[in-house]
Amino acid sequence: MRSGCAAILAMVLASGCNRQIERPAADDLTLAQAAASCAYPRLDGQGLRASDIPVAHTPSCRYTTFPDPVLAACAEPLAPGTVDLRGVWIDATTPHGHLERIEQCGDRVTITAAGIIHDMRTDDSYEHGVNDVSERGCVPISVKAEFVAGVHTLHPKWLPLTVTRRLDGDQLVWDYPTGVYRLTRLCGPGSPSDPAAVVAALHTRP
Repeated sequence: MRSGCAAILAMVLASGCNRQIERPAADDLTLAQAAASCAYPRLDGQGLRASDIPVAHTPSCRYTTFPDPVLAACAEPLAPGTVDLRGVWIDATTPHGHLERIEQCGDRVTITAAGIIHDMRTDDSYEHGVNDVSERGCVPISVKAEFVAGVHTLHPKWLPLTVTRRLDGDQLVWDYPTGVYRLTRLCGPGSPSDPAAVVAALHTRP
């Protein structure tokens, strides 16, 4: 595992800083995929809990069709100290910018983007963190997750770096080793859901 993590770090360093991250074709949502991804459940306790839903994993190193939501049936209220980051987010500053879907319930966070599904509990443990593959190179990874002062923070095992996501007004600030990216929410809980507008936004150049 250590050698795999060293390979990931080498790839990240080779990418350089402030690298634009383009989304793969699988993340160009269809109307049906946008409708499913924008249908966020009410977290009112009247349904499944986070522990009732099996952990999702990336299929065969990378998905080729954007997956259905993982936590669609979960109704467990967000855990204390958790910030609601749910939504479909896009880097609208560049053509074909990075897109990600964030789902949450209880202390669970599921991020679907760039061919991978990272499903985790934010309990600051590797056991319940991301135990999946990396976005680059399909290298097995183990990452613990937590919310620190409202910031979703990822700590990869054996790597001297962190990845964070936080809200700044209407934007999601994603601090990744290759740069800091500001994402715009296309849809989310409490906001009008217009799947056609989401699909159109994916093909609108800045």
